[in-house]
Amino acid sequence: MMSSLKSTLLVLALPILSAAQTTGGTLSAETQVQVFEGTCTAFIEIIESAEEGEKLVCESSDGMMYDVPLVDTAWIEEKRQSGELVSGATVLDLPENTMVDMQTWSLILSAPPGLLN
Repeated sequence: MMSSLKSTLLVLALPILSAAQTTGGTLSAETQVQVFEGTCTAFIEIIESAEEGEKLVCESSDGMMYDVPLVDTAWIEEKRQSGELVSGATVLDLPENTMVDMQTWSLILSAPPGLLN
């Protein structure tokens, strides 16, 4: 068993109601979540469907991609136009309690992320 602090990940299989309410989704008792550790670089993804728009995803320091909830196309456009958000360059400032829903590969956030350049 690895005891290294950096490689230790907490995996839970229990309902997290506050996170489900925050993200607008529902989490069941079967949902597995994991503590997010490291940095995450923002990328803007174009949604090609009947409702075209953009969504924010991020790439973690270990190369995994995650959806970033709590931001919409208007937020993305505002941050991009102000120069605060540069796809592939801006690092997200995530709250300390950020988790990852391992079924949907979405971050579970208590507030929208901050942006670091």
